[in-house]
Amino acid sequence: MNRKQFLSEMKQGFFQTLKEISSPFVEEKLEQVDQAVENITGVHWKAVKELALPLSEHKIYDVSLARQPLLIMKSNDAILCILKKCKCCGAFIHYISYAKEMRCLPCDYSVSLTSKQARERLYILHTKEENNLLWIGLPLELLKREK
Repeated sequence: MNRKQFLSEMKQGFFQTLKEISSPFVEEKLEQVDQAVENITGVHWKAVKELALPLSEHKIYDVSLARQPLLIMKSNDAILCILKKCKCCGAFIHYISYAKEMRCLPCDYSVSLTSKQARERLYILHTKEENNLLWIGLPLELLKREK
């Protein structure tokens, strides 16, 4: 091995060592950036590992994610995710399938999923499909209340 090859090997080894030493610090900083983005947006994304994509059309999925009861359905190529808690009293709300509505028994209130009031009266959560998984955006204020 001549001097040029030796220095080339030394340079490659040095940069590889630097990369391995610095990667934990970079990963920690990326996690801090992710946490800052979550705090700014107010949404924590969690993967729903129980469901296989693509979802069946007009089928209802009852899922618990981060101790939160969710109702997930696909209608007209759009995925709808509803937190099954009443905005008024915080009680568990029920899905009435034959009427396609959500009903809160303590409030004696019901809202149709096809009405315009559904967005105002229900917790409708953001969804995204990534890496062949369904991701749900859970509001941070709901997660903090549960602790």
